[in-house]
Amino acid sequence: MSPRHLLLLTLATIALAVGLWMLSPPHPEQSQLGYRSSAFALQMVRDWPSLTIVLATPARAGYRLHTFLDFGFILAYGSLWIAMGMRFGKRAWLKWIVGGCIAAAMLCDLAENFAILRVLGIESGFTNEMALAIRGWALRKWMLLMLGWFGLSIALLTHRLLPLAVGYAFTAGVTATALMTYTPMLELVAPVGALTLVAQAIYFIRHSGRAPA
Repeated sequence: MSPRHLLLLTLATIALAVGLWMLSPPHPEQSQLGYRSSAFALQMVRDWPSLTIVLATPARAGYRLHTFLDFGFILAYGSLWIAMGMRFGKRAWLKWIVGGCIAAAMLCDLAENFAILRVLGIESGFTNEMALAIRGWALRKWMLLMLGWFGLSIALLTHRLLPLAVGYAFTAGVTATALMTYTPMLELVAPVGALTLVAQAIYFIRHSGRAPA
């Protein structure tokens, strides 16, 4: 895939990420669970009381719109990072690792969204199983994204694209640290990943008129 096509996918991913951030339902009580973002709080619910806290908001309907937009975001980021793995991976095994991890993360993200939509379809009677289904798929998604980003950083490093390689490696490192220590740290992935995507967009803008390497 050419730099121009990768640029378009990068810009689409950024635009949808911004849209998700703007549509995240306002919810002051999510701070009880250690999160500033209602979207992250919903992903990481542990039981039915925490699920009740997250969804106890007049803006609850916003979660449905947010989830539907997330389907587009999944398609955008998945297409982008799989294509980057195919373009920059010099070894077949590395291409398969990046592509496989990102594709599996997309499937987990889809399952997470369907679990969320199931919960949004009822007014009460939440169960621990509902909460753990959302959290379980979310944790698998983040773990697979972390592995995919780490593999992508290696692929980029072989092309001497140090700023992008460092960006993805750092994003993977933040994700791994959050998963192993304190899951609310996952909120740091958003700004770190956003900076990496902006740097990536600048790189592809500069190289969009060149022949593929």
